[in-house]
Amino acid sequence: MSKLEQVRQLRALVEKKGATEDLETAASSIGEILRSNIYIVENNGEIVASYCGEGEDCTKQKEPLKLNPQFQQRLAFIFQPAMDLPLEACLFNEGNCYTKNVLMTIYPLQMNGQRLGNLLLTKREKSFTEDELYLVETAAIVVGVLLNGINFGKQDADLQLKTNVKVALDSLSYSELEAITNVFHELGGDEGFLVASRVADRIGIT
Repeated sequence: MSKLEQVRQLRALVEKKGATEDLETAASSIGEILRSNIYIVENNGEIVASYCGEGEDCTKQKEPLKLNPQFQQRLAFIFQPAMDLPLEACLFNEGNCYTKNVLMTIYPLQMNGQRLGNLLLTKREKSFTEDELYLVETAAIVVGVLLNGINFGKQDADLQLKTNVKVALDSLSYSELEAITNVFHELGGDEGFLVASRVADRIGIT
């Protein structure tokens, strides 16, 4: 497959319907094209998608969900792509449970001046060629676009929820609002449970 065809395959990941809902497929496609393991990581260290077609990078954990906190802290201070770093500690756990002779590439993901996360790639023994690095650049852009779309979706959902809550509250009478206020007060108490009749008796409603 030519490099142009590979670039087109990567670009197609953002063109299909529901692309932002299927990061695992994107990670698999990128990993197969680049012949490397792929980890799409959010800023909090959570691994939102991965592909380990080249073998596991940890001898203990086959399906990691989060990065090692110490490694995640170091990632926060990497602002430019870092290529072909020798893997000298486990990405996910404390200890020496990492696979030997692995090279790692770190690509910070940024859109509109905002850090969205990181794209991590690991490769056995040999480093990326110059042609492959062009594909890594393209893959990073693709993943950044997908993560950005997910963030917009979350923001839209939060905005819709706030709007629905406001509409619901605006439709309540004064006594109903007072009842809800007392319900929240009871829920925040030390007893850990709510007796609805007690709230109703206290504020004089049925």
